[in-house]
Amino acid sequence: MVDLSLLGGRIAKAIKNISKVESIKESKKESKSKKESKVESKKESKVESKKESKVEIIYNKIYDEIKMLENDKKKMFGLDKHPKLKNFKTLWVMPRSGDIYEKNRKMVLDLKLKLGFYITFYKKYLNEDEIKEFIKDIKKISEHNNNKNLNNDFKEIKNKIYDDFEKILVDAPYINENENKDKDKTSDVKKNYYDSYEPYKELQQNLNKMGDMSIKELNTYFLQNEYLPFENSFYVKKGTNIYKGVKYFYSKKDELPFFETVKYGYYGDKYIGLKYAKRYSGGLQVYKAKKDLKFFDITNDDNIKYILSLIDENSNEKFFRDVTYKYFAHCVKMKYGVNINKYYQAYLICLYFNYYPEQWLSKMENRDYLPTTGANGKTYTGWYFGHGFIDRICVEGIMNLIKDKYDGATSYAGYYTPYMGITQNEVIIWNQNSNLERLDKDELDSMVFKKMLPFDVSKMAFNEKRSNFNANFKYNLFYFNNYFNPKKLAFDIPKELNNKDHLKIISLNMHNFVSLNLNDNFENISKALLQMLKLYDVDFCFMEEYYVPNKIVDSKYNIIHNVSHLGLVVLYKKTLEVKNIYSIKLNNKKGFDDRRYALFFEHNNKKYALTHLEIGKRFIGRDYSLVLPDEFLKIADFNSNIRIEQLTQVLKENPDIVIGDMNFNKYDKEFIFMLKNKFYTQFVDFTSVHGTQVDFIFSKSPYSFAKTIPYSFSDHLPIFAIL
Repeated sequence: MVDLSLLGGRIAKAIKNISKVESIKESKKESKSKKESKVESKKESKVESKKESKVEIIYNKIYDEIKMLENDKKKMFGLDKHPKLKNFKTLWVMPRSGDIYEKNRKMVLDLKLKLGFYITFYKKYLNEDEIKEFIKDIKKISEHNNNKNLNNDFKEIKNKIYDDFEKILVDAPYINENENKDKDKTSDVKKNYYDSYEPYKELQQNLNKMGDMSIKELNTYFLQNEYLPFENSFYVKKGTNIYKGVKYFYSKKDELPFFETVKYGYYGDKYIGLKYAKRYSGGLQVYKAKKDLKFFDITNDDNIKYILSLIDENSNEKFFRDVTYKYFAHCVKMKYGVNINKYYQAYLICLYFNYYPEQWLSKMENRDYLPTTGANGKTYTGWYFGHGFIDRICVEGIMNLIKDKYDGATSYAGYYTPYMGITQNEVIIWNQNSNLERLDKDELDSMVFKKMLPFDVSKMAFNEKRSNFNANFKYNLFYFNNYFNPKKLAFDIPKELNNKDHLKIISLNMHNFVSLNLNDNFENISKALLQMLKLYDVDFCFMEEYYVPNKIVDSKYNIIHNVSHLGLVVLYKKTLEVKNIYSIKLNNKKGFDDRRYALFFEHNNKKYALTHLEIGKRFIGRDYSLVLPDEFLKIADFNSNIRIEQLTQVLKENPDIVIGDMNFNKYDKEFIFMLKNKFYTQFVDFTSVHGTQVDFIFSKSPYSFAKTIPYSFSDHLPIFAIL
């Protein structure tokens, strides 16, 4: 099956070019006389009467929705017109009520695929068979005689998409079409273990419904329904259930060190707990309050003013850690929007927190209908900003000021964040061990849920830094499904290839000997590697991301290991002759990894090149980030151009074989670049934990055998090939 998501950049570029042409056409129409306009109108009506192609239908739908988005942006409190904000990308204020709120909430949820890369959109409309029709549609549009500009704009697109891609898809002169048909080892990832766990089904069904609910309806599900008034704040009764979504699976014993070292934790209702557990592919932990817990209401103007009154806002004296009283006050105002001009608040947020394409501010919902507000009423007028760094600054500072009177802090629900897709109460609890009792026998608790997983979580010390990318246990499954068996080959090697006339080689990104399981180390990883080389009788093992100074020592293999080509290492049989070893440093853009090299050597009158190309700029975004096509295309083109420049350097050395982690896939123009330079290659199912092939063995001579070997000690699989 062709992965259409990989075509997203080129398709979006085609759409972008159409958009430019449409803009030109519109401006020309405005300058025409009435008579000419009538003639043009008749022409347009005739064109519209014709049956639209599939690509035109898709484009028209997207284009209309983009126009709607742009119009809505202009209505967002006029922030884009304010002089202090004119240099910032996008600042969204998400109102909590009324027509604007409903419209924008639906827009962000429903138009995720239309505001983003458009990849999901095309997956929905086109399958593998239809891609050729799509390409032909593009070709027909590019050859349309009624608009020379359109034809010119599509010339480059036609060359890239039609000519090159059709060669790959149809003719494939340099690719063996018998792709690896082995069992898809990522198939388990397609099963959603949370959704198939019976106790979570009702929770998930309610979560699915929440996208269409009003704030009033949503609040019936949240923890604030347990809130009782206490002064300007709230308390919950002893025995109230409280939940937490965490990044892995922790027993009562496991979490005790956390309670002792971390002064506070974030909690909530079971819905937000499950949402976070699924996001991390971790556990939902269930607790009950050991006593009545008093929560300080941070969505109350008077309460925030009270906090600010307890400190000297202008003092540069340290308050806690390296945070001064002045900076703490600064963060409180930025986060809660109290005692600060709203535009200045927005300005500071954009100034300090510009990592993402947009920032999110929330305007509080009117609270007349809430069951537990009592005399509090409409007491919060701020715009609420959520950001991990200042969240922690504010919470720790507030805790230090009021911890003797309160057990934690909370907010009203009503803050819809596109990041999470649902509204929530923010619940922070300190003195966790004395305030909470773990209910690890509860059917919703992770200690019960983990028993239905296809792997034993206790046998893997998972690196929490990968949690955000471990969707549906992708990393865990990769590790357990690719267990290396040192006693048995994973596949049969054809007899006609298993002789001295052929070389057996492996390409493997070592991930610097950092396994997905933190229990693994250099010793057991290198031991497994050598076992693999001997089991498969490997002649050459080409490795990338080998940065550790440790050298693998073995009686059967020599090693090419030198700081002059840092990260690139080769093991080869001592019986083989290797000569003319040298390396070059690859050009790279400022600010990127300067450890990019190419290592060369000769064996048996053939020149080998090992390299690891630049990965480039990352598409920084969250689940609901509004990454527009032009931003995406600039990043994609930037990355491709870097890699083509690096490949050009490599090919100038005239290698016969180019091996390594290329950081591109078979639909990228870097791949086409290699085909045009008359290199053959082989496809495998995937080589990276993300289910794509980014590792390749390119050869000037055809070869017919390539497989991946199960090997769980990296985030890449080794490619085994016979040349």
